[in-house]
Amino acid sequence: MRKLLQFLYEFRALFTFLILEVVAFVFIVNYNRYHSAVFFNSSSQFAGELYEAKDGMVSYWKLGDENDSLALENAKLKKAYYTLLKEVYRDSLEGKLRKKLYEEMMDSLENEPRSFDVLSAKVVKNSVRLSHNFLTINKGKRDGVRKGMGVMNSVGVVGRVHAVSDHFSSITSLLHTRLLISSKMGKDGVLCTTKWDGEDPQFAQVLYVPSHVRVEKGDLAVTSGYDGIFPADTPIGKVEDYKVDLNSGFYEIRLKLANDFHKVHYVEVVRSVHKAEMDSIEQISL
Repeated sequence: MRKLLQFLYEFRALFTFLILEVVAFVFIVNYNRYHSAVFFNSSSQFAGELYEAKDGMVSYWKLGDENDSLALENAKLKKAYYTLLKEVYRDSLEGKLRKKLYEEMMDSLENEPRSFDVLSAKVVKNSVRLSHNFLTINKGKRDGVRKGMGVMNSVGVVGRVHAVSDHFSSITSLLHTRLLISSKMGKDGVLCTTKWDGEDPQFAQVLYVPSHVRVEKGDLAVTSGYDGIFPADTPIGKVEDYKVDLNSGFYEIRLKLANDFHKVHYVEVVRSVHKAEMDSIEQISL
């Protein structure tokens, strides 16, 4: 113990210098936009490669669960497919008419301009226990990912792209106290905002729902689609409980999130085809 204290005393100037360097670095990254962006882009690339190697080993032991999930998904799709066939070809005469209508519908869908492009990605890092949680995915700038894009999966909303390197991207999780999701809720589709309060990773808050609106337990909160980030009606969660704040005239709503963020392994990055056009016309309107 005496030798340790002597060692620390002899090199006190060096240790003081290193501590001050770390403090200065933290201040620069947190309070300078340019240096913050450079740091996040560089760290996303390095951390992404590191976590991808780690995730490769961990994923091996989870293949059984993933295969079960895929098998269940395929079973549901097959059931829906055969149900559709049964409806379309109920009898020969009606079947021919339905087939014609079905083909016309599919042709119209193919010719209709797409609103969103979707890119699948694998999560190589995920945090849920912080107040500002992030995910890292194995797709980046070279794959077409850009800052601000929405991220979701088959269950619902996951987050938004925060920073991008060539091969990886950092995602601001829905479990981030500064992320706001444009939402609508209930049968009337009243506009509102979903925000995580930093407490339980299974629950979030729904803000700005007026007290005159009818709210019931189990009501579904979905994306509004008005911000051009997520497709409309993407699930966010269901109302767990609620009460009226008499001072503000709004509800205090506790939302059970659709996603269990402990189990988010694959996501889809969504790009609005018309987002740039929407932004430009909105700027003209200001």
